[in-house]
Amino acid sequence: MVETWHINHTNMKVLYSSIKQFVPTLTATAREVADVLALIGFMADQYEEVTHNSKPDVCIGLEVRQNRADCFSVMGIAREVAAYYGLSVEFPPYTLTNEGTSSLDIEVKTSDSTARVLAIQLDGVVQQESPAWLKEFLELHGMNTINIMVDISNYVMIMTGYPSHCIDATAIEGTLMWKKNTHFENIETLDGSVYPLSKDGRYLLIHDNTAPVALAGIVGSRYGAISPATSSVIVELAVYDSAVVRDNMRSLHIYTEAGNRLGKDLDPDGAYYAFSMMISLLQEHTHGTIVSSLFEYYPKEPVQQTVDFDPMLPSRIAGIDIPVDTVKTILGNLFFEVHEQGNMLQARVPLFRTDIAGAEDIAEEVIRIVGFDKIPGDVLPDLAVVPDITPISLQWADVIHDILVNRGYDEIRSLPLVSSEVNASVRYSVGRAIMTQNAVNEEYPELRQSLLAGMLMQKEQYQKRNVSPMYIFEYGKAFDTQEGKYEEHEMLALAVISADDKKSIVSLYYDIGYLFARMGLDLTIRKSVTVPSCANPYSCWDLMVTDTMVGICCILDDTDYPDGAVAELNIDKLLQSLHPISKVSTGELTEKLVSLDTNVVCSGDEELFTHINELYATLGDQAWSIMAVDRYPLESGTRYTLRVTYRDLSDTDAKALHMKTFELNT
Repeated sequence: MVETWHINHTNMKVLYSSIKQFVPTLTATAREVADVLALIGFMADQYEEVTHNSKPDVCIGLEVRQNRADCFSVMGIAREVAAYYGLSVEFPPYTLTNEGTSSLDIEVKTSDSTARVLAIQLDGVVQQESPAWLKEFLELHGMNTINIMVDISNYVMIMTGYPSHCIDATAIEGTLMWKKNTHFENIETLDGSVYPLSKDGRYLLIHDNTAPVALAGIVGSRYGAISPATSSVIVELAVYDSAVVRDNMRSLHIYTEAGNRLGKDLDPDGAYYAFSMMISLLQEHTHGTIVSSLFEYYPKEPVQQTVDFDPMLPSRIAGIDIPVDTVKTILGNLFFEVHEQGNMLQARVPLFRTDIAGAEDIAEEVIRIVGFDKIPGDVLPDLAVVPDITPISLQWADVIHDILVNRGYDEIRSLPLVSSEVNASVRYSVGRAIMTQNAVNEEYPELRQSLLAGMLMQKEQYQKRNVSPMYIFEYGKAFDTQEGKYEEHEMLALAVISADDKKSIVSLYYDIGYLFARMGLDLTIRKSVTVPSCANPYSCWDLMVTDTMVGICCILDDTDYPDGAVAELNIDKLLQSLHPISKVSTGELTEKLVSLDTNVVCSGDEELFTHINELYATLGDQAWSIMAVDRYPLESGTRYTLRVTYRDLSDTDAKALHMKTFELNT
């Protein structure tokens, strides 16, 4: 396993002679090659004339900024150079021969995080000093020489991009396993550092019955390490889930060249070639003999993806004419298999190009080989307008936000995890709460069933700081289970908190009414069928659109939650009858509005709400909005000032309708 520390995660050094080894017909100079690599997307940050193998050479340092796992190798860089110049690459043939008859005692118990494992045992290994060319090669690539086996492993990794690991076979006790750690407390690496390991299955290890052999894909341990006396080795090469490798590296702050490569999406299909090269070089330089059959774990072989590709797409994106034949030639040079399908191409992506996800990625490949310098700076790409797939709930989220902010509300953000007690106090739906597993905070083990939970918690924080009155809202998701299915709902919660809860409920109700009017919906109310325990049971109403309950509005309970009122709307239900809103920067009112006031006396808020619903029914489309703008308590009942806004009427007609509706004398 590679032992280079404090590395640059994007750096790849390559010798010009190494590129020539794989592209023997290359005639471009080292300087020209470095410039070309920079031109096609690899930042060349080093150009150093060196001596290698007693010959002049050049070391080119590259920053591989893309997720190009294949280009953290000489083979990958050689493919890029060959593709640009339209040349062929020639990789030496390596295959495993003369396998032994014994079987290795190996188990892989990490099917979710291990893509492929190859292993074989060599006996009769003769430890000797690495040859001068190998020492020099590693030094030019910023690596220390350790011993012949590790040096060959590092050499193969640089050439192919695949890290491998040599284990002293005589040190292994029992089964050699690939497994997530649930047993070992720490691992001691080759440099003597000890790293603590949690036993929660986070860390991917190679271990036997006694101790960890390696933190898989990252670093080997002292246990099972190669020593001068080692004569029998198990050589393993594996490809892992890149996310697991990255997580393990970051968690333990161990960064190695092996982890840098396996922390990207390496192609498991290419592992066999690298492993064959490794074994062949070990046999050549250590005189070891293969004594076991090949162990191979390869549960799911990758399948080449086929992408339907418009050959004109690169031209539209780049703003220059790229002929179809040029597109096909470039893709062929990049090892894509291209077939014509009418006006389209079918491109089969090479397995080592794990970074290709779709047609746009293929278009980028064509453009960068043509040359980014060929793209004019004064021509806009001829891109087709894509359909708007934004959900209507997201379109209305911005509109609702602006409406409430303009009416004086402050937006809050609350956590989706709440206590069981708070969840129970705001529950009014038939769903059941969702309990989290391995909760971060044991005091908040449930996902919120209602955004009212956040309103109550924010209310407590405001009241501790003597903030009054409060006008707050939150737009977000609530969660529950219904009939065994997990569901999430887009919700809007509002709260008006003041010392006078009756004023709070009136203010809140009319803000909701205004919101409904802006959305073109008719709001009605009814006594709540299910009253949450946080609400005053005598002042709780279901908010209705036609026969559908879309929310709840209530005065808070006088004992546990005194002062104020809260409401919640199910946006998903609310928007079912709406059409997508128009994409305009401002709203334009195309009809005349006339607002007139009048006073009405009601026994209380509930009678007032009923009266307003009746007025909406009477006035129909001629009522733009009806809201209470003032209230005054009387000895018996309350006098409310209603402001009725009429639409599409002249001043005279609006006044006449107003007088008739409220039976006023002129």
